[in-house]
Amino acid sequence: MREMLSQRRQQEIMINKLDIVNQRIVASESLVRNGNITTDALMDIARRFLTRRRLSESREEDEPTIDPSGITEEYTISEPELRSRVRDSRNGGKFAVNLTRKLWPELFGEGNLRFNYIWYGGGQLNKQEMDPVRKEVCKKYVCYFFPDFKDEESWIERIVSKINECLRRTDKRKRGSITWSQHAQMMCLISTNDFWLEFISFNAL
Repeated sequence: MREMLSQRRQQEIMINKLDIVNQRIVASESLVRNGNITTDALMDIARRFLTRRRLSESREEDEPTIDPSGITEEYTISEPELRSRVRDSRNGGKFAVNLTRKLWPELFGEGNLRFNYIWYGGGQLNKQEMDPVRKEVCKKYVCYFFPDFKDEESWIERIVSKINECLRRTDKRKRGSITWSQHAQMMCLISTNDFWLEFISFNAL
């Protein structure tokens, strides 16, 4: 009888010890999970901070921050304007399109010349190649702020495709302004017609 009681006590002691060990294991796993989550969050915050710092860090005016090598004065864009365009664009593709409108203003005028051009030229419609000098300028500016696109494959897939797309599309801003102009003309015509209808009706009485 005593031996049975002794064995039960030993079993209870072992069970209690196992429970304590399990509790410690669970607590340790929880700490590890929380630690991983905290680490991931901190890494994400650090990456975002470094990205924002690179885009918005103020520098001395006399300090050469944008590399102007190979860029003629004709196509030089001031650093404040470049950084403003980067902030407005939010990604490399939109920034490249933004620069395309800046560097090739003649393509986005009344004649819609952009429909005749693509980045490399050729294609099914045998379109013309864009000016090589300005292409090099555009690539330097884009790759300065978005160095991931220095890789040629990435450049073609993510940047050139966006530029070609903007050359094919109808300019919605221009189309909208024409619509308003046409709307104003129509309102004038309607007002004039109403006047003459009232005049004719009055004389018929």
